[in-house]
Amino acid sequence: MTALRFEAARPEDLPEVMAISAITHREHQERLPEAFPPGLDNEIDRLVRDHFGRGRRGPAFPATRLIVCREGDRVVGHVFLRVQEFDRQEDQRDIVGTVMDISILPGYRRRGIGTRLIEEARLAMRGMGATRIDAHVWQGNHASATTFVRQGFEPLYGLYVQRLSEPLAGRTGSGRGRVLRPDRVLIWSLALNLLLILWL
Repeated sequence: MTALRFEAARPEDLPEVMAISAITHREHQERLPEAFPPGLDNEIDRLVRDHFGRGRRGPAFPATRLIVCREGDRVVGHVFLRVQEFDRQEDQRDIVGTVMDISILPGYRRRGIGTRLIEEARLAMRGMGATRIDAHVWQGNHASATTFVRQGFEPLYGLYVQRLSEPLAGRTGSGRGRVLRPDRVLIWSLALNLLLILWL
């Protein structure tokens, strides 16, 4: 077996990334159709396409990263994450990294790739200044829940959360990008992270 590599995605990886996400979304729809309506995967597709199209233009936040796992030249899995900044309290703010999508080809599951993708995502988010990581695991996905707990995440209102550092002092500045209220961040996170699946 060729050694696996974990690295930032390239624009030419987009078709493979979309195909792997589509497999995961179909599996989710079969298990929980009411929570995964048609069109939800289109939102993830749009965010991933925007990630490649935006380049380095625009505000510092929100920012996205797409990390792929390769075997040879083939993409066999990926994690897509988004980092946003919002005011937590009057004198504090959090920079929250959210796992938006993590998908692995069926034949490559249960090999530790999901765990490694989470580790790579954590490193990337820490490098982007994240003070907290959020991930949503749908009810009944015990393998994913166990994996996140083993990685140091704690369940909190339907999310699995890991704090990387204390909230930052001071409010967000106007030049740092759009500020999201915590309730909107939670809703956005819950809606989009329903695509999350790990078969480790």
